[in-house]
Amino acid sequence: MAEIIDVSFQHMSNIETGKKGLSLDTIMKIAHALDVSFDQLLADSLPQNKNDLNRLLLDCSPEEVSILVENFTGLKKVLSKYQIKE
Repeated sequence: MAEIIDVSFQHMSNIETGKKGLSLDTIMKIAHALDVSFDQLLADSLPQNKNDLNRLLLDCSPEEVSILVENFTGLKKVLSKYQIKE
C-alpha cells in the first residue's frame, strides 16, 4: 500500500501503529487505491450505532468532509486544552 499511495514504508508503519496521524490527502489516496469512495472508507470505521455526527459525515461531499474534519480537529484541540482535570 505504501508504494501505491507514494509514502515511505516507515511512514505507513507509523500510521498503522498509531505513531503518526493520517492526513486527509493520504486517506483519499488509500480510498482511491482500494477503489472505494471516501464515504465507504469512513463508513467501515464508524461505529455501528449511527449517531448524528456519523450521519452528517456520510451525507457530505469529500470537500465538505475535509472542511468538517479540519474544524473538528481545531475544536478538539481547544476542548482538550481547556479540559478540566479531576
